[in-house]
Amino acid sequence: MNFEKREYQERALDLIRHNWKAGRKRLLLHLATGAGKTHIFSTVLINSKVPCLMIVRGRQLVDNASRRLLSEGVSHGVRMAGHRLNRPAERIQ
Repeated sequence: MNFEKREYQERALDLIRHNWKAGRKRLLLHLATGAGKTHIFSTVLINSKVPCLMIVRGRQLVDNASRRLLSEGVSHGVRMAGHRLNRPAERIQ
């Protein structure tokens, strides 16, 4: 799936890329509910080669994030008891 990004999402992606190029490796993105954090996260990870951990609260948000990553073609695992995508060897969790 290809989703159109909003202006503030593009700015967030630009800031992430800028900070990575400046050598900053540990970044935190904070946006309001419904602002598209998973979309931004997916966009960043599609071409990334570095391990990454996405933390969300609650089973529903874990499932939503996982479905979105799958729809974007991002291979990943889920670190949660009993989850069907428990694949600890994946670089994206």
